[in-house]
Amino acid sequence: MYKPTYHTLSKRGYITLLALLVSIITFAQGITVKGIVIDETDIPLIGATVQVKGGQAGAATDLDGNFTLTVNKNATLVVSYIGYLTQEVKVQGKNQLTIKLVPDSKTLDEVVVVGYGTMKKSDLTGSVSSVSAKDVEGFQTSSIAGLHVLVAEDNRMNMEIAEFVLNVEEASIIKAVNGEEAVRIFADSRPGEIDAILMDVMMPVMDGLEATRRIRAMKRPDARTIPIIAMTANAFAEDRQLAFAAGMDMHIAKPLEGSEMVETLERFVKSSRK
Repeated sequence: MYKPTYHTLSKRGYITLLALLVSIITFAQGITVKGIVIDETDIPLIGATVQVKGGQAGAATDLDGNFTLTVNKNATLVVSYIGYLTQEVKVQGKNQLTIKLVPDSKTLDEVVVVGYGTMKKSDLTGSVSSVSAKDVEGFQTSSIAGLHVLVAEDNRMNMEIAEFVLNVEEASIIKAVNGEEAVRIFADSRPGEIDAILMDVMMPVMDGLEATRRIRAMKRPDARTIPIIAMTANAFAEDRQLAFAAGMDMHIAKPLEGSEMVETLERFVKSSRK
């Protein structure tokens, strides 16, 4: 007569089985959340950080402000972006989220270090042409005075910092909010009219890498010689290699520092004119 054989689990086996059951239950409760992070004017924010509160999972928004995360249905997301208030958002089982961040008014009174001096961020939000002589007292005029610099940057605060620094140095700024606009502005300019380009790498519509490739491919004498300087928060070696491969001359990290911006412009403009 057949007698069934019973097997007993060791203590370690019970622990392993319990851990497996917990993992299965946790996975079953997880959902895929897709969302977009926008500013107060409904413009997508590129590179915003979306982190699971109390956990290690996280993501950064792409060129369209989108992100995707697999989280517990009851998780809370912590969303942050420079110059904006950090916001906590409860998932509550939702698969789609639209997260609108608002500017952090407190940071407007923090001091921005521009390398060779300081100025309040609140002063940067107004027209730079209205800055008085007292505001810029003590700043020295460098050899980039008189240069025409095309700045391609979609972040408002970074653009204002670049504009302030260039105005203090008596250089002219031409603004573009994405790579496509930067390409069009350069194509419409006369050869030699623009002396250098400060190019953000991550921008909507067209990123800085593609914009640089298109400028370098133009059949005009200054297309291959104009200094194009990458601006990005990504300081990894592979990011620098991508910038150089696209045809950029130099890579400077964000947050922008005035002295580095000026020194880099001065060095590469001088080199391009030899």
